[in-house]
Amino acid sequence: MEVMLVRKLFNNTNQHVNGIEFDLSEYNFTFDDIDSLKLNLRVSEALSYLPIAPKSPHNIEHQFIGKLFSPRHHFAVTFYGQFHHKIDVQTTYAKAFLSLEPTENPSNVLIAAKDMSFYNSKNYRKSPLSAIDRSAKVYGLIITADTAGLTTLENLMNQSADFNNRFKNNELYIESYLQLNQLAINTPK
Repeated sequence: MEVMLVRKLFNNTNQHVNGIEFDLSEYNFTFDDIDSLKLNLRVSEALSYLPIAPKSPHNIEHQFIGKLFSPRHHFAVTFYGQFHHKIDVQTTYAKAFLSLEPTENPSNVLIAAKDMSFYNSKNYRKSPLSAIDRSAKVYGLIITADTAGLTTLENLMNQSADFNNRFKNNELYIESYLQLNQLAINTPK
């Protein structure tokens, strides 16, 4: 599978423009059953686009540059529970982040469960899950492009009036051309 994943750098609204999503609802495993996730993938340099940080960022506060701009491609890999598409209903998640260099050849990436953060979320408020609270069924997996700081300029500026005046109608995009050859979820079952 090959796809261009797009991520906004400035605005929160639809910040993850798209993603690769897998419906796992027919498989009967829980978050506690996740041992690891193996991906065979490649990021194409020729087909991808990373905006370059301005040398004299007169429009963007210097402290935000490193959280938005990077020479690497960043991805969020997220298992989700039943109510993923309803932000006002508590849902269980397991998330890991990848930081990849573009390559000519695909490579294997192994994400162990110990490298994932497990949490519940409702109305964008996260609460961590202990190991004994991971009994919810997994319903899907989504891979999205992300920023180096896993955020947007709007969040960094605390959704201020200053952000709205200076950046609301401007946008920069990360475009990561991802070739996904294999995805394997390892569970003890």
